[in-house]
Amino acid sequence: MSDKELIALLARSPEEGLRQVIKRYSAYVYKIALSKLSSHCPKEDIEEAVSDIFLKFFYFAKGEGSSLRSVAAPLCVIAKRVCADILRARARRQETLALDEIDEPAVNDIYAEPSELLEFIKRLGEPDTTIMIRRYYLGFSAKEIGSSLNMKPNTVNKRISRALDKLREWLKEGEK
Repeated sequence: MSDKELIALLARSPEEGLRQVIKRYSAYVYKIALSKLSSHCPKEDIEEAVSDIFLKFFYFAKGEGSSLRSVAAPLCVIAKRVCADILRARARRQETLALDEIDEPAVNDIYAEPSELLEFIKRLGEPDTTIMIRRYYLGFSAKEIGSSLNMKPNTVNKRISRALDKLREWLKEGEK
């Protein structure tokens, strides 16, 4: 069934249209959710995210009606937004992270072993330690870090820049 046929079916019979969209695009949507959430969420949460994506698509398609031109494009956008919302919600619930709970980084630094690098990051002090961990260990953007720490993204970026300068200096000196 082509996208045009799916769109026509969604307009005629929304529930049956959604069933056919799920049948055709479930692997596609699951792959997007898996790629975005697999390192942060259990399988059950990913499956729930997929259900949420199709539900949001259903309401979007219902509102768009026959002006919808593609199925894959809005599904992709909705999937990415739902996954981003889930990650932001998880970050808000996990405001602070104990340094002892963090695994060693999968980063190969030419100056230091990963455990040594983590010790240097701990020496930065707050909020720089939290900022560096969220940026480089957890992959949050400056905007996400700033919103959780009540800072502007520019401030977060400047703190990261200064912290990296300190880390480089410490690593070159070989201090611990």
